[in-house]
Amino acid sequence: MRVISVFAIGSASLLCSFDDGKVGIVDLGDLVALEDDCLTPLRDPSFFANVMPWKGRAVWPNFFSLCPQFLWARMRTLEHKDS
Repeated sequence: MRVISVFAIGSASLLCSFDDGKVGIVDLGDLVALEDDCLTPLRDPSFFANVMPWKGRAVWPNFFSLCPQFLWARMRTLEHKDS
């Protein structure tokens, strides 16, 4: 499983798409709130917005990354409705 694209939504959520075709929103508010040196920069919305896909993961400029399995497990899937 790999992250194909990832975009920040607000200050602590991601819109992720995966190579299995699933697309959804991942709320990371609880993770970003943890007291940890790697997570502190993610509390700045402008820094959080710099997330990008890299080698199948979501990664930020400080090299903090989240594996696709973690994101997929926390994702709220977006349903596609045919019109």
